[in-house]
Amino acid sequence: MSITLEAQDLFFIAFLITILITRIFLYFVPAHSRIYTDKTHHLYVGSILLVISLIFLEGVTGVITSAIAIGFIVDEIWLIPYLFGFLHGGRRKIYWSISSLSVVLLGAIAVFFWRYYLASI
Repeated sequence: MSITLEAQDLFFIAFLITILITRIFLYFVPAHSRIYTDKTHHLYVGSILLVISLIFLEGVTGVITSAIAIGFIVDEIWLIPYLFGFLHGGRRKIYWSISSLSVVLLGAIAVFFWRYYLASI
């Protein structure tokens, strides 16, 4: 599949919008909500979407779906050390910590530079 500049830009915009909407949504959810007490994370949803995108989708639909999936994954990549016990504290506190936001920013920078490759998978 030939990837045009528009597809790369579309990929990166969909990626950023996914992170932005997810962060805004979770900012307004009360801390006692089921969203913060369940064990389902958007990291898992992103992983499933990425597999679906890689196997079944192509073209613009595949680009957008994989961008959304990678947005979900990058937004919660900090969760991996938390799950293994390297970070302590409530998930909401860690989700909005400087380290979490820094990881998301670094992930966004990496996706920007690798968007051509990521949009073509």
